[in-house]
Amino acid sequence: MRFTAHRVFFVWDFEEEEKWINEMAAKGMNLQGIGFCKYVFEEGTPGEYRYHLEWLRNRPNHPESVSYIRFLEETGAEHVGSFKNWIYLRKKKRGWRFRPVLRPGFAHRSF
Repeated sequence: MRFTAHRVFFVWDFEEEEKWINEMAAKGMNLQGIGFCKYVFEEGTPGEYRYHLEWLRNRPNHPESVSYIRFLEETGAEHVGSFKNWIYLRKKKRGWRFRPVLRPGFAHRSF
């Protein structure tokens, strides 16, 4: 079952947004798409994924960003969607944390 939720998060509240998306995932609602104040979820296995938001210096379709997203996908992360310079990533929970390689010009946080 799919459903759409509408929520407003300000750019400085990205950690709160990430926390909310992970709380939804813990209930079995996995993020499938993103838009302006719009989140599309699909029912799945509770706690199967961990989500992470990351801000890129360039838009996701910029060659540097495309290369970085490909790199993240090679490590097992899945690019769920994008909004402006934000990318929404998820990874199956396996008892370990994902730590991206630090690259100049990108905002980095581990998840």
